[in-house]
Amino acid sequence: MKTLKNRINLKIQIPKVPTNEGSKDICINGSNQETRNSISNIIDNIYISGYLIGTNIPYLKSYNFTHVINCCVGSSLVSSDNNYPKEESLVQLYERNNIKYLSIFLRDDPDSDIIYHFLQIINFLESDGRTENKKILFHCIEGISRAPAMVAGYLMWKKKYKFNEVIELIKSKRNCVNINLGFNIQLQKWENYLLSLKKKKKIFEIVQPKKNIVFLIKE
Repeated sequence: MKTLKNRINLKIQIPKVPTNEGSKDICINGSNQETRNSISNIIDNIYISGYLIGTNIPYLKSYNFTHVINCCVGSSLVSSDNNYPKEESLVQLYERNNIKYLSIFLRDDPDSDIIYHFLQIINFLESDGRTENKKILFHCIEGISRAPAMVAGYLMWKKKYKFNEVIELIKSKRNCVNINLGFNIQLQKWENYLLSLKKKKKIFEIVQPKKNIVFLIKE
């Protein structure tokens, strides 16, 4: 048994492309403010939004969201924006409202390694063995790159989508999506890995030695 990380060895090096979180780039559907305020149903019970929806606890509660995955912890915008809720207070608010919450430390940088986060998400959403009655929101700052990449990786595992299929699906539901180059390359490597597996169901076993999650292949 080897760790999944060692087995697939998907860490890649890509020349850094200048990123400008918080820039005034225009989304197809409108301005940055509109993407932060918008929410898109991608498939079934899975949604993508910007942070203004993702951190609006009353809204999430009123629309019966059960799980929130924050894909932008560590963002330079989060750390500099005084209006962005503090992580500690958010965790308490989600818990108080019976919303399960996962925070992912991820910058919208082509060099960021996203494969481990797919594994975190699979563990977070699937470890209880139940998928019914869940309403899941993935959010980042704008819902343009990080959250869509995480949704793509999860759906490629969950629904057996190929890379091109899942990107087409996500963009058809949220046409401002623009996943960065490095994330796209890693998603294609993730596709190749999933296709190479003999067993497509229940492929991960989760153990927690000394409270550190380790993902193992079931041979």
